[in-house]
Amino acid sequence: EGLVGALALRADSVVGIDVSTVIAASARARRGVSAVAGDVRRLPFRSGSIDVVVSNSTLDHFADHAKIAAALRELERVLADD
Repeated sequence: EGLVGALALRADSVVGIDVSTVIAASARARRGVSAVAGDVRRLPFRSGSIDVVVSNSTLDHFADHAKIAAALRELERVLADD
C-alpha cells in the first residue's frame, strides 16, 4: 500500500510518480490514488507547483552523481517557494 494513506491524511492531494507506465497505471487503478508516469529528471509538473516531495526510493536508482544532481535540480524546480 505504500505511503499514500499516511500522506493523504496530511495533504489536500497526493500524486505518485514512477518511471514505469505499468506501475503508474496499477497505482491509478487503486481507489483514491493519483499517479503519473515520468522520469524524476524531467518531471511532468509546472515549476513551483508542488508543496512537498516525499522520495523514499528514487535517487538510489542512479549510478552516477550527474544523474542524482539532475534529479535534485528537477525536484527543486517543481517545489513551491512557500
